[in-house]
Amino acid sequence: MFDNIDDSMKGEFNSGLAIIFRLDSIHKFLHNAKASRDHDSYYWWLVSLFTELIRFMNDKEGEIANHKTYWDSVTKDYFRIRDLSQTNKPIPMTLYMSFVSWELELVMVEQKYNIGMPKKMDPRFGMANK
Repeated sequence: MFDNIDDSMKGEFNSGLAIIFRLDSIHKFLHNAKASRDHDSYYWWLVSLFTELIRFMNDKEGEIANHKTYWDSVTKDYFRIRDLSQTNKPIPMTLYMSFVSWELELVMVEQKYNIGMPKKMDPRFGMANK
C-alpha cells in the first residue's frame, strides 16, 4: 500500500516515549501498592517493571540471570506472604523487604541505562546553570 511513497515522506515511530509512560505508570502503582502493603499488587507490578526493563539489560554481564534469581526469590516470598495472610498469621517484615530489594535493583537498572533520566540539555536544567 505504501510501497510507492518516497522514504523521506515516511515517518518513524520511536517507542521510547511509550516505554517511559509505561514505566511512569508502573512506578506509580508500585508506590501505591507498597504504601498500602498490598502484596498481590506489589508483586505483579514488580514483575511488570522487570518485563519492561529486561530489554535493556546486558545479558553478557549476567543482569538478566541475576534478576531472574531475584524474581524466583521474591516469588517464593510472595507465596509465603499469601499463605500467612490466609491463616491470619503475622507476616515478617523480611518478606516485604525482599520486594523492596528487588525494586531497588530494578531502579538501578533504569539509572544505569539512563532510562527516563533527564539529560543536561533538558529544559529543566536551564535555571540551574548545569
